[in-house]
Amino acid sequence: MSAKNIVPEWISNLIGPSACEALRRAARTGPLRAISMAPTARLLALVASLDSLDRPALIVTPEDKDAIELASDLRELLEATGGPAVLRFPRLDADPFRAMPAHPALAAERVAILDRLVRGETLIAVLPVAALLTPVPGPRAIGDWGEDISRHKPVDLDTLARELVAAAYRVVDVVSAPGEFARRGGLFDIWPPQEEGPLRVELWGDEVESIRRF
Repeated sequence: MSAKNIVPEWISNLIGPSACEALRRAARTGPLRAISMAPTARLLALVASLDSLDRPALIVTPEDKDAIELASDLRELLEATGGPAVLRFPRLDADPFRAMPAHPALAAERVAILDRLVRGETLIAVLPVAALLTPVPGPRAIGDWGEDISRHKPVDLDTLARELVAAAYRVVDVVSAPGEFARRGGLFDIWPPQEEGPLRVELWGDEVESIRRF
């Protein structure tokens, strides 16, 4: 994937060409320690280091509130240049000792971002250090999550439903959140975490007749 200049010109002019190049080089080859920098200067230096980004970038913050604020700031600065997507990778907030599962919406956000990373999308993921404490599947396992459903091709709904349940999808009456699916006769509704909204698969017998958003 070719690199793209994403830093607004005013930031490059403010920091200076030599400093921008040093930041870009440090981001590619090794650590760079920034000491006693004001928050605004730290943000501008971070943006400059992301210039010509040709692979995903992972930015770790101390707390979740820091990740939310930084992701918002980066989106605002990079939006005008058509830079890569800036996404917040949330922590799960699950407590296995109290039998408290992770919130489904947070789990869906993580799955969607992992899927985009495995597909090779250049993006910027901002996350609190706590989000690193939960292991995630490897790239091959994530790549195997998908199920190919196409128009005019047969699909076994019983098998599909079992596979979705095994993958932690929830069976519901009406799909209203990512990670849910519902089955009613020849209609199969599902909301994959990677999609912005739910999909409806209509079948004629065992063959897929249509796939649409609803």
